[in-house]
Amino acid sequence: MTGFLDKFHELKIFTLDDATRIVKSKTYAMTILRGYIDESLVVKIRRNLYGVTNLATKHIEANRYEVASALTPTAYISYHSALEFYGMANQVFNTMYVASESRFNNFDFDGLSYIYAKSPISVGIETPIMSYGIRITSLERTIIDCIDRIDRCGGSEEMLQCFGMIMHVSEVKLMEVLSSYEKATLYKKTGFVLSKFKSRFKLSDAFFQICKERANVGSKMLTSYEDCTEYDREWNISYPDTFNSFDY
Repeated sequence: MTGFLDKFHELKIFTLDDATRIVKSKTYAMTILRGYIDESLVVKIRRNLYGVTNLATKHIEANRYEVASALTPTAYISYHSALEFYGMANQVFNTMYVASESRFNNFDFDGLSYIYAKSPISVGIETPIMSYGIRITSLERTIIDCIDRIDRCGGSEEMLQCFGMIMHVSEVKLMEVLSSYEKATLYKKTGFVLSKFKSRFKLSDAFFQICKERANVGSKMLTSYEDCTEYDREWNISYPDTFNSFDY
């Protein structure tokens, strides 16, 4: 029994199939897991996903980012949750946005809500050095994703606060993400939002020229109709007044 627990600790997070490979019997694996759970040596994260606990505290050893990355074979952290990982969030939420090619049902675990987000493109997904299997959107992909879905960044004010903590980005990587999305409205939104951070991010005039050329010509709203009380003539976009009061 103890030898099995050592093997589970090596995995940190594991499935029933992982346990079966270690124990050599699915029925026996289920029996062992029930015993470990009763003794608080293992916790059930969700259906068919388990994590070992710290032997002293009896709390799960894996952090929220490791749990999120283990939810499916293609899972990765995105939106505001990615900014939190990078230390560039103004607030820490009790929501984890997890993108995945395969859908999973939203669930709560250890005080957090894990929310499924459809994986729209495959570029800009990274595994940080010295991380335990964490998969996450790159900083550039995170920026574009948050502009695309400001609601998943905590709203426009939180997004501006987060972006204000970023000192440098890759213009090439930003454009790579935009090109992968191929959304004319997103070019418009990105051009408007990042024009506010042009000096901070050291973005070229050419970047914004491409955004203008590929943006749709019609007038658009950055967020909801109720929030968009201001209008930018250059980008032909309506936006919340929080953009006027922010110290860039």
